Amino acid sequence: MKKFFLLLISLSHALPLLAEEKGFYVKGGLSYSFPDDQPETNFGQSTWHFHNGVGFHLALGRKYSDKVAFELEAQHKEFDFEKATYTVADDVQYDGSLTYETYFVNAYYYPVIEAKNRYWRPYFGAGLGVAEAGWNNVKNTSSDSYTDSDSVTAFQVMLGNRIEIRSGLFLDAEYRYFQTSDYVVDVTALGKFVDSQHHSAMFSLVKEF
Repeated sequence: MKKFFLLLISLSHALPLLAEEKGFYVKGGLSYSFPDDQPETNFGQSTWHFHNGVGFHLALGRKYSDKVAFELEAQHKEFDFEKATYTVADDVQYDGSLTYETYFVNAYYYPVIEAKNRYWRPYFGAGLGVAEAGWNNVKNTSSDSYTDSDSVTAFQVMLGNRIEIRSGLFLDAEYRYFQTSDYVVDVTALGKFVDSQHHSAMFSLVKEF
């Protein structure tokens, strides 16, 4: 989380310089995400379930034409643990959270030129980056809490629509699919977790310079 505050401070210092350049933009917003269940494959006896979660994101980008843009994005998402189901035992309720702190390079394509309709500018995109998948204070009623994380590659695809609020200010509403490679955390033993993916509804304010 500290990394995001440092990034926000750095961006605030850069804004006066960006305002003098054409084509740059900043973007920030919130997300609501739906995580898939994650099987553990080192032992093959459990599947972990999570509640839906919220997140936030911040990006700095540049338009290279009316139809193409690239950006650097940082995002944070958090999901509370629900339970673990076992093939050889009863379900167990867990407390704690799963977090993703991710840094992406994104590319976007806008097939409709913005001047045609201020309320209808669909777009799609994709991003590649690095995510830190973290288990935070995870425990059940009979266990100690444990915390661990792993850095893995991440991928996302986006489909959305841009609405012009006023000149230079926009609202993006989009769907995102997010996935990481398998990650390993030490949960009393090294567990390897697969199907690390979720689906998100995301809303962002975009300021173009």
